[in-house]
Amino acid sequence: MCPGVPPLLPSEFPPSMQVKDLSHIHTQFVLKMFLHLEQASGLILNSYYEIEPHAIQQLQSRCNVYTVGPLFLSSNGDIDKGRAAFQGKEDDECLKWLDSQASKSVLYMSFGTLSRFSNGNQMKELALGIEESKQPFLWVIRHNAIEGSLSDVLPDGFLENTKGRGFITSWAPQMQVLKHPSVGAFLSHCGWNSILENLALGGLPILCWPDKAEQTLNARFLIDVLKLGKGFTKESVDGNVRREEVKRVVMDVMQGEEGKVMRMRGEELKKQAENVVKPGGSTFSNLKALVDSMRSLSSD
Repeated sequence: MCPGVPPLLPSEFPPSMQVKDLSHIHTQFVLKMFLHLEQASGLILNSYYEIEPHAIQQLQSRCNVYTVGPLFLSSNGDIDKGRAAFQGKEDDECLKWLDSQASKSVLYMSFGTLSRFSNGNQMKELALGIEESKQPFLWVIRHNAIEGSLSDVLPDGFLENTKGRGFITSWAPQMQVLKHPSVGAFLSHCGWNSILENLALGGLPILCWPDKAEQTLNARFLIDVLKLGKGFTKESVDGNVRREEVKRVVMDVMQGEEGKVMRMRGEELKKQAENVVKPGGSTFSNLKALVDSMRSLSSD
């Protein structure tokens, strides 16, 4: 870790909650920025105090911290209605398909805007595990996330075998999907924006599939601290997650008692996120303090 950068989590948290690879360009950028916190007038974070108080306290010892997240959530707990103006045909088809599914039955799968499946074998093992689970799924596979067409990267017969209970699209209106009553869990790369969107809108259990940078840390945070995540065990020989493991984790969360407990926990976290943006909430108060601070600086 870069010299002079204090730990962002208390020492009693498990060793698993440490970023193993610090070489990613995004991680390096953040670490270098944190070297100069004392020189900043303040630090604005798309987060809120209640979900990571220890980290916020550590940062507050070095500069003023304004947690103003979730940024997309208004004080009435709704998402920006203006997004509806950008909704396209692909979005309509996706949401209509969700409308036809049973409550909490669909596994939503999305790996963000930057993740790539360069490991073809892993992609096929994931797909086969989903197929064998017999669980309905909505899977976002971006065109730039794979090499070739869907038929090139998915197992032979996958599309035919899952026809009717699976929906694959290159884009989905994630915030609307997370709120949809038919969605029961979220298989995610554990990017921070996706985590916040889920906490505030869905409160869904997250099946953690981290890809790069701080996402492994985020996954451990979901699993060990928020108690809203479940990870996958990788095969020791080649580092892949086998289809049997994918099937087990999916069924545990979608159909088992573990998933029920996590969904109840998710409802608590969702209410918490809704409350922080209301008058008197931590985000509401921090946003006001930020505006007051900026006004003070501009008048100096």
